[in-house]
Amino acid sequence: FAEVSGTITLQSGQLCRHNPRSGIDTPTNLDDLAKPAWYLLPFKHYDRSMSVAGRSFEREPERSAPMMTQRGCPFQCTFCFESMMHDHPELVGNIWKVRTHSDERFMEELEDLDALGVKQVRIEDDSFLFKKLRVKRLLSLLAGKGKKLSDANGVNLSHLVTKEGGKHVIDVDYLERLAAAGFTTIV
Repeated sequence: FAEVSGTITLQSGQLCRHNPRSGIDTPTNLDDLAKPAWYLLPFKHYDRSMSVAGRSFEREPERSAPMMTQRGCPFQCTFCFESMMHDHPELVGNIWKVRTHSDERFMEELEDLDALGVKQVRIEDDSFLFKKLRVKRLLSLLAGKGKKLSDANGVNLSHLVTKEGGKHVIDVDYLERLAAAGFTTIV
C-alpha cells in the first residue's frame, strides 16, 4: 500500500501516510470536476443492494443511484462522525466549507441518470437542505419531472422550520415543494 498515493497504513502502531494526495477536494467550482461515471455501475446487482426506506425486495426494485450536488457542511455537530475529521484537515480537506454544483450541472447529471433508467436518486450531500433559496431553485427545476428523490444525509430539523411571529413553525411551503419535486424520503 505504500506505493498507492493517499493511503494510510498502521505500521508498528503508528499511522504512516503515503504520498498524500492533494487537489481532489480543493476546487471551489465543483463544475470543474468530471461527472461521475454512473454508466460503470453494475446496475444488475447495485439496484438490489440499495435499499431506501419504504422499498420492498418482494418486487423488482426501481433503478437507483447516488448523487452529490455539493460538498461540505456548515455545521460542526459533535455527534456527527465528520466532527472527528475536523481535527485532521490534512486528510480530508476543509469539509466545513460548502461548495456547490451549478443548477445547470445538477440538471445535466439528472439527465445522465435518466438516460440510464434511474428512477430513484439519493441525494448524498452532507447537508443538502440547509440553503433554502438554492434548494427551492433546484426543486422548481425538478417539479413535474417524475423523479423520486431521497435525502440520506445531514437533515437537521432546523432545515424544516421557519420563523413566524418570533416562533419556529413547520415550513409547510418547503415540505410541499420537496414533495412536488419528488422527494419520497428524508432520513
